[in-house]
Amino acid sequence: MQMVAGLRVLMGTLAMVTPTRAGNLEDCSAYGHLAYTIMKQRQSGIDMSVLMSILEKKADGAAKRQAQQLVIDAYDTPLFEIEENKQRTISEFANKAQVYCYQSKGSQ
Repeated sequence: MQMVAGLRVLMGTLAMVTPTRAGNLEDCSAYGHLAYTIMKQRQSGIDMSVLMSILEKKADGAAKRQAQQLVIDAYDTPLFEIEENKQRTISEFANKAQVYCYQSKGSQ
């Protein structure tokens, strides 16, 4: 049940991530939330192909490519057993995504 709820959040978050130009997002908070959701699913043990399949169906253009890269980056991160480590990894991943987004906006 938790997996289904998490996947619904992922699909809803995808709708909020709207690229204004390649490499720049209108809402860095939404981008961070998307990264948070993706890493949370990764730390929950969801198979990567499930997330990629959702992106294939629900996203397009630059938003799709950016979200797919977030999934790839998330699955390059180890799956942790200890809850504290999972939460720290999720938060750090989301914050790094937001830093990337804000830096991209600043360089445009």
